[in-house]
Amino acid sequence: MVPHGVVLVALFAPLHETVHRRPFRAAGSMMSSAGYAGLLLVLPSEYFRFFHFAHHRHTQDPPNDPELASPKPTTFAQWLIHVSGWNYWQANWSASSRMLAAARPSLFWRRRAPPRVVTEARVFLIAYMLTAATAAAVGSWRRSLIGCCGACRPAFLRLYLLAEHTLCPLVPDMLANSRTTRSNASSASWPGTCLSRRTSRLPVGAVPCAPVAAR
Repeated sequence: MVPHGVVLVALFAPLHETVHRRPFRAAGSMMSSAGYAGLLLVLPSEYFRFFHFAHHRHTQDPPNDPELASPKPTTFAQWLIHVSGWNYWQANWSASSRMLAAARPSLFWRRRAPPRVVTEARVFLIAYMLTAATAAAVGSWRRSLIGCCGACRPAFLRLYLLAEHTLCPLVPDMLANSRTTRSNASSASWPGTCLSRRTSRLPVGAVPCAPVAAR
């Protein structure tokens, strides 16, 4: 279960890069890669793009930053709940149910969900239902059980993301409200560590994870 969760966390890196439209020249490759990663993460890529861009636009602005919709933990008990992923799944399924109904998914949205967001959410739901139905039909719940074990994924990602803005000042200055996390050599190979370059990547969204060769 733990290796499975780590692998799923690694998929957040390609999802993040593709919603920023960075890795590929072809729009089709970008959207299909984002959609596939989002499908495995139970995080629709079109919805996440709106969510993430709102976070970039309004970093550490409590009324508008969607990542501040749930208060950061201030006690050990709150930290355990946050790291467990309970708040994440609660918000995720709430937004998903509203997207399926073509309503406004979250408070940070100023309007109803665009058609492409609604369509993707409905396609994802059909895919999950078909997966569960197939597993039931063949009498094997192994794949479904592995998928459920992926619920531990937020625990790994929450630990990582807590370091980005927690206890940073609630100010518009992106060099102050974000931090670049540093660790030792043992964490250098952790999936997605390139995303820790926050003080450059938040103010300048085109900064890539790795040097890009001249074309």
